[in-house]
Amino acid sequence: MSIGMMASLLIWLCGSVLGQSLEAPLANSRVDRVLAVVEESLVTEWDLRLEQALLPYDAIDCLPLTAPQADLLQMTEDRRILNRLAGSRSLYLPSETEVTVRKDALKKAMGEPLFLQFLLSQGLNEKELTQILRERITAERYIERNLGRALKTETRPEQEAWDIFYRHRFQVWMKERRKGVRIRRVAPGTP
Repeated sequence: MSIGMMASLLIWLCGSVLGQSLEAPLANSRVDRVLAVVEESLVTEWDLRLEQALLPYDAIDCLPLTAPQADLLQMTEDRRILNRLAGSRSLYLPSETEVTVRKDALKKAMGEPLFLQFLLSQGLNEKELTQILRERITAERYIERNLGRALKTETRPEQEAWDIFYRHRFQVWMKERRKGVRIRRVAPGTP
């Protein structure tokens, strides 16, 4: 077989594997849309779909990040800011065991069939989900260590209004953290 034939065969195989008609011109298609940029981190529609899918099932230990959430985009931006502030400080980073426990709790809450469907629909494998959960736990720990503990000295968490109080104070606290971070919301159709 000649080199030219092998090259033609390879191009044909690659084209058919990628699902593109070799005769039709290549067309652009939207894969995802950027909604915001937090410093150099992109927040996309996929991030919001992921957050929406996780909220009912993820065992979040930090009250301000639990459901219900009025503004998923702002919450996703806030998580990016919190992870940036936490950095790689071991104080905030969960152990592998803690992440595995959280993933197992998520799997149990969803049930095996829904969990597998979730991974497939989000285009995730378990390693990628593990990283996402690690980042979620890190943000939650940052809040609890820097805000939650202080609030618990001001009032008792058993009070009926604790949920409202904590969420309100979180918004005030996060407003201060947002001031030092570049956040750009991207309007639909903006390049």
